Amino acid sequence: MKTLELRPTTDEIFRKCPQFRILVIRKTGVGKSSLINHAFGVQNATASHEKPGEASIDHELISPQNDRFVLHDSKGFETGSEDNLKIVRDFIYCRRTMPYLKDQLHAVWLCFEIPRAGGRLLETGVEQLLTSKREGELGNISIVVVVQSSFHAVDVERTLDKSTI
Repeated sequence: MKTLELRPTTDEIFRKCPQFRILVIRKTGVGKSSLINHAFGVQNATASHEKPGEASIDHELISPQNDRFVLHDSKGFETGSEDNLKIVRDFIYCRRTMPYLKDQLHAVWLCFEIPRAGGRLLETGVEQLLTSKREGELGNISIVVVVQSSFHAVDVERTLDKSTI
């Protein structure tokens, strides 16, 4: 009698690509380190030699607690930082064209914080990056939008009307 057994495919996936490479784009002060620590089960995600706000997109962050993930940190698209969008696009294009799967970029985590009433949700750079994705310029790289909030959802309900939501 033949059994229909589900076999895990993770071993095969990790044989082909032992590490998953993620670019984390965040604005300074939105809790990127806490997010990485919790989401990827690592400690001390800030173990970079960079000073706050001076992240190098090419620097690989690999935690000894979870070496399956290679993280790249990018400064967020702060108002007036036109150069960072070009740096991010160039990085994504360069990683997309690398010959080995392990060196390619697999996902982008786009982190931003819900603003208080009257604040702007998306910076121009974020809008342009999402437009690039929609228009196919970023290829098949997945973009994961991570919305962080430092206040309660009830605040959002009070400040947004139905047309905004």
